[in-house]
Amino acid sequence: MAIVDTHCHVGVDKYEPVESLLFHMEQAGVEKAVLIQHMGNTDNSYHVECLRRYPHRFKSAMIVEETDNGNGIWQWADQGITGIRLPANSRAQDADPLAQWRAAAELRLVVSARGCPSTFLGAEFQEVLQLFPELQIVMEHLCGFGRAQTPPAQELEAMHKL
Repeated sequence: MAIVDTHCHVGVDKYEPVESLLFHMEQAGVEKAVLIQHMGNTDNSYHVECLRRYPHRFKSAMIVEETDNGNGIWQWADQGITGIRLPANSRAQDADPLAQWRAAAELRLVVSARGCPSTFLGAEFQEVLQLFPELQIVMEHLCGFGRAQTPPAQELEAMHKL
């Protein structure tokens, strides 16, 4: 059975380069990984370079500018990126506030969604689930559940119903 790490950060300014990740993957017996763009970086070119250099090891999730109307998403997808990282309540600063979700659905990208329980249970994310039921969505970082929640957390029960 292949082991896949589904949330890795690499970079040249904030995180270590991909070679460091590859070393740790080898040590741990991890066969493949998903590169997740880090917050504040919409230049996904390093991820594209990693995909080209190691095509059988990585997939990648991009981040685009809040003003992107979907065109940037299409351009990065044309370069091999197969996912996008969006806040669960994300709305583009565009005439079509759902342009980024719409582009992700049209391109069949996997969405790596970040947020907290109230965001995932909120009206904006519920609208996305209703409008784009075909989207594959991964809820990052245990949906924002932290030490503050005590079992049984009502939010956790509600999240199971999504």
